[in-house]
Amino acid sequence: MTFSNLPIQLKSFVGLKGLHTWHKGILLDAAPQAQRSGQSYNDLEESMSAATFSIFIQAPPEVVFPFVGDLLHHPAWATDQMKMEARPSGSIRVGNQYRSTTNFKGMVVVAELQIVEYQPPTRLAFTVNDRTGRYTHEFVLHSEKGGTLVERSISNENTDLLSKILTMILMPILIIPESKKALQLLKARVEQA
Repeated sequence: MTFSNLPIQLKSFVGLKGLHTWHKGILLDAAPQAQRSGQSYNDLEESMSAATFSIFIQAPPEVVFPFVGDLLHHPAWATDQMKMEARPSGSIRVGNQYRSTTNFKGMVVVAELQIVEYQPPTRLAFTVNDRTGRYTHEFVLHSEKGGTLVERSISNENTDLLSKILTMILMPILIIPESKKALQLLKARVEQA
């Protein structure tokens, strides 16, 4: 990743002198706590670049999965205006590719997506490549009494320091809140259907 690929709003923030030290400072401040709980420094850093969310939906997995398992349905429950295209169109399977265009907080973000796991009605995983890097999204649906527990995980697959720092900045202020809102919208869409 280069600075020219970053959203304009983040260039000056990521380019601030001392950001690396600040990043390490956060990790070092938290490291003693992590060590007391049995986590290593690497475990702590990894947990800051991944997040898992869940929501209970009052519908069986067979009803929920079409909303989750077909990426063309994701714009219906996205928090921002999104357009999704299959490239090429056809039945859903591992290896299928998509392009999303999202108006995310005033910025147009174009992403290339690829399905890496598809097991209806319980599991979908796909990679996302955009100007901030590469991420994996995973949805796992668990049948429970009265409905389905949907777990969504997002993890940073980037290995360079700048991408890791960017993800650690964006995870708590954008990615986590927006992902929680999206799951609420998914719940509303499914339960209204």
